[in-house]
Amino acid sequence: MNCVDMRARLRAAERLVGVFVNLPAPGLVELLASAGVDFVVIDCEHGLLNPESVEGLIRAAGASGIGAMIRVPAGEPAAIQRYVDAGASGVQVPMIETAEQAAAVVAAARYAPEGRRGVAATRSNGFAAPSAERLQTANETTAIVLQIETGEGVAAAAEIAAVPGVDSLFIGPTDLAHALGRGGQLDHPDVDQAIRTVRKAVGDLPLGILVGSGEDAAKRAGEGMSYLVGTSGGLIRAAVRGLVDTARSTSGAQS
Repeated sequence: MNCVDMRARLRAAERLVGVFVNLPAPGLVELLASAGVDFVVIDCEHGLLNPESVEGLIRAAGASGIGAMIRVPAGEPAAIQRYVDAGASGVQVPMIETAEQAAAVVAAARYAPEGRRGVAATRSNGFAAPSAERLQTANETTAIVLQIETGEGVAAAAEIAAVPGVDSLFIGPTDLAHALGRGGQLDHPDVDQAIRTVRKAVGDLPLGILVGSGEDAAKRAGEGMSYLVGTSGGLIRAAVRGLVDTARSTSGAQS
């Protein structure tokens, strides 16, 4: 009962465009799908979401034909298993800094022999005891995206990318800038150099990044990044702010 096979799409080097969602609003997921996104990242790191609301967002994504990645609060196996059991397309884990952390994420998200994920009659398994074939399919389709957001993560990016089972690295430029002592300066040369270091380190592995606008997404796509994610709050606010500013600044007769 997983959503779209995000792992296959990542491995095929498709250009995928998604949006972070941190509100318990299935209608928002459906709206984003109608706008053409390939997936949503349900944000359990920064959003006020509980497991029940997450399941509703996963259902909305599945019904809309888009992927449902879950950004877990951290890399704890219990958090990872909770959401892959709920039927997520995969997990996106913040603040990865070592190959050992990456391997632990893979182990939590995959069944034996590739990992240590527990077997149960969960939503992801159709609420039934899964067959060996079903477990293998889950291993083959559950996507794992790891976020690089610190100087330590940048330095270890090549080792992290080389861990078997990792499908993509994702650069969090806001946290990265803060970690480098350049808070709020996303265009600082130090931040740009760190991003270029990660781009070089990943080799053929798909690379993603947070984007703030269509122009920003086009720039990153031109740099070879293929997993591009905006934020629902930021994008909606920018669109509404543009509407309000334009309406208020336009001259004309008023009744």
